[in-house]
Amino acid sequence: MFFSDLALSRRVETANAVSSAKMADLYAQKYPQSQAATLAIAGGHAIYLGDNSPLTQALGMGLQETVSVSEIEEIEDFYYRKSSAVNIELSPLVDPALIELLGNRGYRLVEVSNVLIKRLDKSNLLKLDAPEVEISTVDKSTIDDWANTVIKGFGAEGEFADMLNAIWHTGFYVPDNYFFLARIDNNCAGGGGMFIYENVVSLSGASTSPEFRKLGVQNKLLQHRLNLAIELDCDLAVISTLPGTISQRNSERQGFQVAYTRVKLMRPKA
Repeated sequence: MFFSDLALSRRVETANAVSSAKMADLYAQKYPQSQAATLAIAGGHAIYLGDNSPLTQALGMGLQETVSVSEIEEIEDFYYRKSSAVNIELSPLVDPALIELLGNRGYRLVEVSNVLIKRLDKSNLLKLDAPEVEISTVDKSTIDDWANTVIKGFGAEGEFADMLNAIWHTGFYVPDNYFFLARIDNNCAGGGGMFIYENVVSLSGASTSPEFRKLGVQNKLLQHRLNLAIELDCDLAVISTLPGTISQRNSERQGFQVAYTRVKLMRPKA
């Protein structure tokens, strides 16, 4: 068992914010026409990767320090100058005054997500299931296979698929990012990623191609990543899921527990 206190949330949310900010900074260098940008503020990061990007949001705020009205105004100006709505994702352990402040400024709830954690211990490596599923670390020769497989698993198409492809090809070059490809009979079946920051491993980018579902692909990918994270001295693993999803169920089967539920608040374009 564990206690979801402020210190735990600081570790988790900082790792999440740093991961996204590092990727966004590199994306801005690779695609200057995208207007991608980041802003370090209020103990977290505001990130812009385009109006339709799931990474366009402010993260990690309000856990290190009190957030002032002027800082909220600066964040709003950051997004409004790009003609974007303002999305702020918050831990429930922030000062309630911040929630009240945002409510008074016209923000509304648009999403909730569960943060699940698992303590990692070098004496407790996981036994890998599904021997027919082969896991390999992605390199430059297989990043296209990985991205195409994960995009297919997500069911993404058109401009959204192109955006994800650009994001993941950028994320591949971020230090401390690791991608893994699952194959069955030498066919690409699924993929997953992880980012490590100060002994916290954040697991993301996981999907399975429809024709290979219910064959243990995601469980094997999860077990493989956790074992590698343990070998790399991580003591805490984190997964974020929408509530009540198959992803949450699979995570709980591997020993993850819901630590808390994030909220995302949005203020429309100016």
